[in-house]
Amino acid sequence: MDGRRIIAECKKGPLIKKPGSPEYPLLTAAIGQALLFDADETDLLVAAVPDTPSFRRISEAWRNRPRLRASGIEIALVSRTGAVFGLSV
Repeated sequence: MDGRRIIAECKKGPLIKKPGSPEYPLLTAAIGQALLFDADETDLLVAAVPDTPSFRRISEAWRNRPRLRASGIEIALVSRTGAVFGLSV
């Protein structure tokens, strides 16, 4: 987009609430793997997960954390229809 690459680490996740909370480790893994991308300064790094109430709650809490913001990694929520929420572009 506008000369920038979008590089995303995509994770699966439960679409319905299940026992336990796999959302935290899945999103944490996506963010950690995005940190390791061989990316240019202009690239947009994304951790992408399904748009569910649990992922939405976690992403809203984490988006403004100073270290995540400093990394430049954005969290994207992807709906079943393919709509993407949470990106700056």
